Amino acid sequence: MNEERVSELTPRPSDSEEILWKKIHEYMRVKLGVTSILYGFTHSKYTTLRVGLTNCLYIKNSHPAEYIEYFSNERFLDDDFCTFVLWGELGPFFWHEVYDRDTATPEQIERARIDERFGLNAGVSIGFRFADGHGISGIGLACRWMDPEEFRDKWMTVSGEIMEYLNIFDPLMRETMVRSRMCLSPKQIEVLSLSIGGMKGKQIASRLGVTEGRVEKVFKEIREKLHADTTQEAAAKAIAYKLL
Repeated sequence: MNEERVSELTPRPSDSEEILWKKIHEYMRVKLGVTSILYGFTHSKYTTLRVGLTNCLYIKNSHPAEYIEYFSNERFLDDDFCTFVLWGELGPFFWHEVYDRDTATPEQIERARIDERFGLNAGVSIGFRFADGHGISGIGLACRWMDPEEFRDKWMTVSGEIMEYLNIFDPLMRETMVRSRMCLSPKQIEVLSLSIGGMKGKQIASRLGVTEGRVEKVFKEIREKLHADTTQEAAAKAIAYKLL
């Protein structure tokens, strides 16, 4: 790939979510033979303890539809062994090397069989930290039907370039997805900021010259927008995703 073409495919802050998604697919296809990608992130990996791995993530993927249909939306990644490993170490690691049948659960073993059935056992996963290490994002690059060792050899020749690319892509994609999914109004930002500052609902209402019921309504709107069960979780997300 010549330098001019690389420049065209390099992510930029002005790119929309779909442009970023298109760019990384084309870049990874040319560099590595990638056929599909999964990208996801969460403000805190500990949210999995309450809602499960899949439900704590904001996910975007281009894996085959017939493969995705094998799993419920609520548990798409819950039994994925590579995602489980990514929670403990950021990688990069190759899917065929990380899988351990001695420590895998029966559900994870079955998941591996399904991956193999659909030719999705050659790939690599890479994780990134953000929000002072509290947040985690991850990307999986799959080469459908490719021999895993062949994939590994290809990766070793271009890994430096790909990691440079991903270090640009990750924060831009995350921020773009956050903007399109969790945009707060000025009033919601003000109320949540006052709450983070230690004010209770009654104090916030007095400060803003509104009723306490109106403040509670704004808190409910914030929780809904940020897909948070509690105001505390909403505040943690807002800080991690730089919404305030």
